[in-house]
This record gives sequence, C-alpha cells and structure tokens, in this order.
Amino acid sequence: MISLEADLPFQGRILEKVHGVLVQPVPRRVAAAVIFIWIANLLDFFLTLHNISLGAIEANPILAPLFHEGRFMTAFVLKNTMTLSGLTLLVALGRKSKGTSIAFAIISMSYLALICYHISHIIMV
Repeated sequence: MISLEADLPFQGRILEKVHGVLVQPVPRRVAAAVIFIWIANLLDFFLTLHNISLGAIEANPILAPLFHEGRFMTAFVLKNTMTLSGLTLLVALGRKSKGTSIAFAIISMSYLALICYHISHIIMV
C-alpha cells in the first residue's frame, strides 16, 4: 500500500518550485512582448470581424465555424483563452531562456504580418 506521508516531501518540493516560478518578477521585455501579443490578438479579432463583414472567410479552422455561425462572443472568449494560455505557458516555462525570446519574436512578427494583411484587405476594398 502506498503511504501518502511518504510523498509529502516530494510534493512539497514541487510546490516550492511552482511557487518560486509564479512569484518571480517578469522581465520588462517579456512583459512588453506579452502586452504587444495580447493587443495584436485583440486587433486580429476585431479586424477579422470587419473583414468577414466585407466578405472575407476566416482561415483559422477552429474559429471559422464560430465566426460564420455568428457566435462572436464564443469566438472572442476562445481566441483570448488560447492566446493567454499560450502566453502564460511561455512566461512560466522560460522567462530568461533564448528559446522563449525566439518564440516571442516569431509570434510578434506573425501577428504583425497578420495585422498588415487585415489592413491591406480593408484598403483594397
């Protein structure tokens, strides 16, 4: 039979590590990247709504059915939940790692390109 008392020191060490990660301050560059990506995510959502009203089709296979069924609030909540969950995971996994910095740069550039696409679609119509 497994004793719960035997696992407490191990669980305690894990909780201490998790707590240590959660209470560490976030570097400014990471905070700036998170804020930029979240704002870009919001812009993408509202520009997508606008472009759909002009006849565009949503390319995201997860959100497309929601947009085209008119379930905009559900799409908004799902999109923000996915984005903020991913950002939270990136911040928790590697605040100072090179890989995290590269991931933030790739995500930021992708959102920037997407917003430029949306704006160009609006200008061309």
